[in-house]
Amino acid sequence: MRATSVRLVPIADKVLALLIAGVLWQFLSLVSYRRSVASPLETLNSLVSIIADGDLWEPLRHTLQAWGTGLGIAILVAVPLGFLLGRLDFAYKASVVVIDFLRSIPAVALIPLAVLLFGTGLFSVVLLVAFAAFWPLLLQTIYGARDVDRVAQESFRAYSIGGLRKVGYLILPSASPYVATGVRIAAYVSLLIAIGVQLIMPSDGLGAEILVSQLSGALPRMYAFILISGILGVVINGVFAAIEARLLRWHVSHRPEVHA
Repeated sequence: MRATSVRLVPIADKVLALLIAGVLWQFLSLVSYRRSVASPLETLNSLVSIIADGDLWEPLRHTLQAWGTGLGIAILVAVPLGFLLGRLDFAYKASVVVIDFLRSIPAVALIPLAVLLFGTGLFSVVLLVAFAAFWPLLLQTIYGARDVDRVAQESFRAYSIGGLRKVGYLILPSASPYVATGVRIAAYVSLLIAIGVQLIMPSDGLGAEILVSQLSGALPRMYAFILISGILGVVINGVFAAIEARLLRWHVSHRPEVHA
């Protein structure tokens, strides 16, 4: 049996799930206290209005700018550092306590410090996004750099293959699935933090629009921006998953016959 036929979820099932979610949403809107839950129709109408009036693009740009910049900084710093710590055993053992401590700090807990040091502009949001995205990417890179097949390592050592050739032909191919997974996780985390920080800190973006809509009593508009945030998260995760599958189609974990 083909892997696609085993793993494929019929479109009808997805449509049914959406219909059930829509019915539950409608029920909650009817029984919610003081109509605190906007109905699906009200939310969709507000969504169409936001797009038609051009109120979406500027907040979306601010959120994507903070997301992309923070994620890019995290990738540029975490991947080289992860390879270094992963390949140098003494460095990894010396830093593991510090890493475990720092990655346990929620990025939103640093908002007061970021505001105090850098104000409420884009720079603060980018730093908090980069901080949150850094840790899953660093850990995945470390795991990938350390998880190199011992037999392959002995073979390279036996043939006196080292330096850049060893990195290019052994370490990078072994670690690439870990790094790709780390980038995908970091991309999703970055979006959550970007919107969350904009919601708490007075900064432009989707989070700020959610907060302003809630404070002004425009509940359908608030739910519309929440829906936009969810759709954006699904799109980003799907895009990065597709890129990962395409770039790593040579790897055993992405070959269809493995999942048959």
